[in-house]
Amino acid sequence: MEISPIFFAPFTKKAIEGQPHRFAVIIDETVYRLRLFPTLNSLDPSPILLPSGEQHKTRATKERIEDILLKKGYNKEAAIIAIGGGVTLDLAGFIASTYCRGVPFISVPTTLLAMIDACLGGKTAVNVDQGKNMIGTFYPASSIWIDTSLLRTLPDREFHQGLAEIIKYGLVASSEIFSLLSNQTLWTEKNTDFLYELIRKSLAAKQSILEQDPKEKGLRRILNFGHTVGHAIEQASRYTYSHGESIGVGMFLESILSYLEGFLAEKSLQTICKLLLDYGFYKPLDSLPSLEQLLQAMAYDKKNLNRSPRFVLLSQIGKAADCEGAYCKEISSENIQRAFQYYANICR
Repeated sequence: MEISPIFFAPFTKKAIEGQPHRFAVIIDETVYRLRLFPTLNSLDPSPILLPSGEQHKTRATKERIEDILLKKGYNKEAAIIAIGGGVTLDLAGFIASTYCRGVPFISVPTTLLAMIDACLGGKTAVNVDQGKNMIGTFYPASSIWIDTSLLRTLPDREFHQGLAEIIKYGLVASSEIFSLLSNQTLWTEKNTDFLYELIRKSLAAKQSILEQDPKEKGLRRILNFGHTVGHAIEQASRYTYSHGESIGVGMFLESILSYLEGFLAEKSLQTICKLLLDYGFYKPLDSLPSLEQLLQAMAYDKKNLNRSPRFVLLSQIGKAADCEGAYCKEISSENIQRAFQYYANICR
């Protein structure tokens, strides 16, 4: 799979001058109201606005947008510009991959989460009742434009979401990233230089994994650390919990599973739990969906085997367990229950 070129620069009309395309802009409606991209009006005077939230990342929304594109007369010579967070990029990328059997797709992430995860790797999808991201394609963006100054406009909760995925990179692929995360003051202040460095290192870690396993046959599964539990929390809570909040809890539980399965040392587990606590990712167990609800949701996880969930595990901070080349492991219901009990006792 082709790796998308990344530009750390504001996205303006100059970025696409000379390209022989008619451009369609799909933009998060909250971002649109902030008027952060005024020059794009000359490319598409009536952009397609997408409501914020995972509940809108559906087949119905995809069909509605495709109907708009068809009504406006876009054809194979069109290109789609997606501006927004992960929901916008996932959905617009999916549309680009199927519209006229594939048109170019330009990704302009506006959230921290999208800048370090959703924009790179070509995963596009919609959610269905059975699970998150169950229907989609691999379709890398033609180009990615990252402007860290946009993060100053990001609400604290949205900013916090992105921290979860950066912590994930630190746990599965880069102990250096994990160490850098100890400087919470720079996070709190949204220090632009520090954010740029962490975004760059996160994308470099992800790109290295994508080059080895572009279609998620093995190694790329480590990017799903925390996601077996996290996606289940999102779905079972009907997206009351955000992606980042859910993955934060998922990393707690899947780190505990790594310890219970004998892959991770107890001292490393304690270090991980402390950092997740410091960043505010602990949620009381009684505020989460029940274990029964989560197990039901996990049965539809894309990594499962015969409807039995499999989990990405850690061997140490900065390295995921190989698990005989599968990079995920089926775990007994007894150990899953033990992990939830361990989690419930963390703050007692």
